[in-house]
Amino acid sequence: MTRIPCLLQKLPTALLSYFLPPLLVLGAAVSAKAPKFSTPGLFDVDVGLGQVDGIVAAFGDFNGDKFTDIFVLDSAQITLTAYAWDHGSFRFRALPNTAIAFDPTNPLAVAISNVVPGDFNYDGKLDVLLMGQNDGKGDIGMRIFYGNGVDSLNATSFLELESATGMQPFIVDYTGGMKPELLGCPVGQDRKLSLWQPTVGGTASEVPLAQNSTSLCALANPHSNAFVDLDGDCLADMFLTCDLAGTGHTTVQIWRNTPDGFVFSQQHALPPGSGPVTFADVDGDGAMDMIFATCDSSDCYIHVLYNMQIPLCAGEETQNCRNPHDLCVADPSFTFDLTDKSSGHVVHSLSAITGNSKDRLVLEASKLKSAPPVPIRVGDFNNDGYPDLLVTTSAGGSSSSSSVVRLLKSVSCGSSTCSAAADSAGRRAFELVDDGVAALAVPGGGANVVATFMDLDEDGTLDVLVGVLVDGKFRTHAILNNFYNDAFFLKALVSNGVCPAWCPTGDKFPSPKPYGVNYAGASFKYTVLDTAGRRRARQAAQLSQSTYFSLQTPYALFGLGRTNNYIEDLFVGVARRKAKSAEVATFQGVIPNSQLIVIPYEDSEDAGPTSWILELYVNPSSASRSVMLVLLTSLAILASVVGGLHWTEKREDEKERRKALHAINFDAL
Repeated sequence: MTRIPCLLQKLPTALLSYFLPPLLVLGAAVSAKAPKFSTPGLFDVDVGLGQVDGIVAAFGDFNGDKFTDIFVLDSAQITLTAYAWDHGSFRFRALPNTAIAFDPTNPLAVAISNVVPGDFNYDGKLDVLLMGQNDGKGDIGMRIFYGNGVDSLNATSFLELESATGMQPFIVDYTGGMKPELLGCPVGQDRKLSLWQPTVGGTASEVPLAQNSTSLCALANPHSNAFVDLDGDCLADMFLTCDLAGTGHTTVQIWRNTPDGFVFSQQHALPPGSGPVTFADVDGDGAMDMIFATCDSSDCYIHVLYNMQIPLCAGEETQNCRNPHDLCVADPSFTFDLTDKSSGHVVHSLSAITGNSKDRLVLEASKLKSAPPVPIRVGDFNNDGYPDLLVTTSAGGSSSSSSVVRLLKSVSCGSSTCSAAADSAGRRAFELVDDGVAALAVPGGGANVVATFMDLDEDGTLDVLVGVLVDGKFRTHAILNNFYNDAFFLKALVSNGVCPAWCPTGDKFPSPKPYGVNYAGASFKYTVLDTAGRRRARQAAQLSQSTYFSLQTPYALFGLGRTNNYIEDLFVGVARRKAKSAEVATFQGVIPNSQLIVIPYEDSEDAGPTSWILELYVNPSSASRSVMLVLLTSLAILASVVGGLHWTEKREDEKERRKALHAINFDAL
């Protein structure tokens, strides 16, 4: 990323457009080591992980250089090591001083069952929470290892949290203090929801949720709990997955985030056998939808539960709609329609998508000791503004040697892919991408353990990481996305607001800025005009889920599609709780193909979103050097033409002058 000078950051965003063209060209710095391919598609590339024993367990910017690093878990699930991205060499490089085990004195005793990076002591440096279980089963021990923000984790000094039951606690900002907290069930608390606050200590305290007989939630194991905005006000709500005993159904509860705390909103029973739930704005209407899978004896199905909220105002309409310049307004009447084949619940048959009746979705990573659930991975690989899906399938429905990673592209519903109601409502369907994706069939065989999206080298295009088990060892393959997409993107991340720049620790600039301490639950909404002049609203979330190796990136990357304009309004919301108003900032005239870093720092109780700091980094095109060469060549040619014409004109003028002088002298005779 090319940094805009600090002086320009003080100018209005619209004014930046006059300065950006030269900055885009003159400031472009493209990695010389990045591989180049002449054809579109996915390509297996060497990023330094080919011989590393382990798979990716979590993402985070450990050293604060604005490049996403990875945390690799070894095959025995004993040791975790951070690998930092080296932009110059286009490779991940191990940070030896970050190798940690759950129990340093007896590492073989506990297997790591989850990894959660975060700033747990609120000092502006990325820490790591390890969850461990004996052989991946039973009660969950939790320990936080503190990082120095540069290159090491303290492997011997850690904060031990009170143990939890088999349901993994998940990250929330329950108290609204911008600090990561854990919500779950401690051992011996009879499945009562409790809160761990790492900045206070390692014990858990019961959460005063106003649960009655109709809203009492016994967390499911495993669950899909999330901290994500569902009512449209840009403040993260609580999504709980509950076990409805004796019914065979999984019940989900939504607790709205209000200035007075979390308030029970609604409850829905998912179909029997439902897999883990993920969230994305599937149809691009500015509301977060639910995606999950089910399987029966004959087929597997991808379910999309659409979040039905008040729509975006169009034309002169002002009633029962959202003003495009004021999107973060709560709709308490939002709902999810579970009626099968309705416009709000669209079901897609996997066999119809892949064309193979034997295909089954892999819903459990059985090769890992804790056998975590495998969610449907969501990401916009072609930047068209509609999330696509990454799934793992096999003939037997388990993580076997025949498993295959498949990329499913979002397309408009049609009469053959959706119900008439869904088609008329403008819902989305999915089709298999089978051209240029041979790299997903990782050579060497083995069982696919995990596959997820990630943006390698921060170029604004989602790539794929595939973890496989070969001969008893985990291996990770990086699949580079080289599809040619005529579309724009925007990458945004929100820090936890711990400090405005370098955090004061007594030394001057002891570490990079705290870009890696990203806030879990941040929400983004924006409006953009497409090439047809239609205004669209879309929503994205940052770090909404944190359990069972959720593998969510510490940023939100969303495609803008084909647009010839700036982003009119970008709304950024955090769950900082204040009685006076919601914590939502608005930024106007944002430039596409750039990275935004929002620092919600407030130095006093009276401060608000107007005091937040916005940093913008331009993403240079990989063709910048070619563009510069063509530009300079064109200028040289034009200068030559102009110079030649100027010389010819001067020559003709000289002839005319001499002719006129000769005529005057002749008349004088």
